Amino acid sequence: MSVYKNILVAVDFGDHSTKLLQQAAALAQLCDARLTVLHVVNYALPTDMDYVIAPGDELESKLMGAAEDQLHNLLVREALSSGVETIIRSGRPKAEILNVADTKQADLIVIGAHGRHALVGMLGSTANRVLDHAHCNVLIVH
Repeated sequence: MSVYKNILVAVDFGDHSTKLLQQAAALAQLCDARLTVLHVVNYALPTDMDYVIAPGDELESKLMGAAEDQLHNLLVREALSSGVETIIRSGRPKAEILNVADTKQADLIVIGAHGRHALVGMLGSTANRVLDHAHCNVLIVH
C-alpha cells in the first residue's frame, strides 16, 4: 500500500524550486503517486491583506503566459516534462495552494520553507499558513 497517492508541489521559481521539484518527484516515484506541480502568479505584495488591486486582463494574461513558459522550462530541465500535471493559478499563494490541494485530493503538499520575497519572512510565510490550514500532510523543504 502506498503512503501517498497524490502529491502537490508548489514552486515559485526561486533558487530552491529545483530542490523542491526533485524532492517531490522522488517521493512520487517511491510511492507510485501522481505528481501535480503548481505555480501561483502572485501579482500583489506578499502580505496578508484581504484586498488587493488586481492587474488588468492584458497584464495578467502576460504574467500567466510567462509563468507557463517558466514552469515548462523547469520541468524539461529536470526531465519531468511527461507524466506530471501542471497548474498555473493567479492570486494569493496560500489560498490557491490549499484550493488546489483540496480539488486534487492531495495527501501531501511539498512547499519551500521560504518564498522568493524577503518580506514574506517578516510577515509570516506562506509555508506556515499552508501548514496551519492544510487538510493533508505538508512537507516543508529547506
